[in-house]
Amino acid sequence: MVGFLSLPRLAAEMEARNRDLAGIPVAVHRQGRILSLTAEAEGERITLGMKLTQARALCPMIEAFPFVEGRYEALWHQALRVCVTHVSVVEPVGLGEAFLDLAGAIAPQTALQEIAKDVRQATGCTAEVGAGPSKLVAKIVSRKAPGEAISADRAARFLEPLAVQWLWPLDERVLDHLQALGLSRIGELQRVPHLRLAEHFGAEARRIAQLAKGIDDSPVESLYPPRVISVRECFPGGLADSESAARVLRHLVNSLAEALRERQELCQRVRLRVEWAEGGERSRTHPLRVPIGCEEDLLSTFRWLWSRLELTEPLEALELEVGDLQRTTHIQLDLFGGRPLRAKTKERLFKALEQARQCCGAGSAVLGTQLEIPRRERMLAALDHGVP
Repeated sequence: MVGFLSLPRLAAEMEARNRDLAGIPVAVHRQGRILSLTAEAEGERITLGMKLTQARALCPMIEAFPFVEGRYEALWHQALRVCVTHVSVVEPVGLGEAFLDLAGAIAPQTALQEIAKDVRQATGCTAEVGAGPSKLVAKIVSRKAPGEAISADRAARFLEPLAVQWLWPLDERVLDHLQALGLSRIGELQRVPHLRLAEHFGAEARRIAQLAKGIDDSPVESLYPPRVISVRECFPGGLADSESAARVLRHLVNSLAEALRERQELCQRVRLRVEWAEGGERSRTHPLRVPIGCEEDLLSTFRWLWSRLELTEPLEALELEVGDLQRTTHIQLDLFGGRPLRAKTKERLFKALEQARQCCGAGSAVLGTQLEIPRRERMLAALDHGVP
């Protein structure tokens, strides 16, 4: 069972609360088009996508504010943090929308209602939820029957009376083509023979027919909390010495590199953040063209970010973060070099063997000294003859 959480009025309700405009119609717009509305604005027959000039004509007293990128993210993350206390897999799909994996929930509808209640309490925003056998159905339920959970055997009947435009995974051109064929309702599409659909849509016909019945095999992906590793060092008395700061930077980079090595992952985004002793902070984020993980690459990247911060005041704290992590098994196992020795060689050797066994199977790696003599001789002979 898939759940869907929507905060449809997130931006407008946040602006109304921050500006003490309770009870007054509020809208958030981008380049003159309405993106978010409070319930009071909706009551004035203002709709999403409407031009701001038209909205003002309908409701002269409306308060409108431009959409500011990043302003509403913190509030949205509060809602997502609530979600992960209830379910283990959360997939945000944009500001104010997320899919939830409800697999294993004994009562999906009750679980969703509890999530919605906790999100409202944490954010003060309107929260709409729905559940279904697929992402498609769950999202539609959150709009057409908020709080409900539609089972797989009821999905097709639930979709029957709806317009084909509700089949949001489909391309706009496909939806326009369906309407041109006289198929304006999903129920009409459900009754079309597959061969007729194939005449117009080819290989896409099967997917269209499945979506019309509420069938969508797309899994909920675990995208929250974002997969990052961060390390932090605080300086209670303030840190102004550049040499000491350089040593701390290297120490933190070593910690990040070790964490990446243990997880067998590389990063494709880095972030450096500093806090001033006198208050305030500054950060720099840098996306990488190729993933990195070794100390040398990380250190040179963070040194470059450090040079761009223009440090003029004592530091209160320094934080390094790596993100956009991706797992890799194509790495050189670090046995003897590359960083200060932190453990005995024998311990690191056995750790490397364990990593190889996890990647390639239990019997894939053994110490040469543990091989029986005849087997060792056969392996060496094979290598002499160029056998891989």
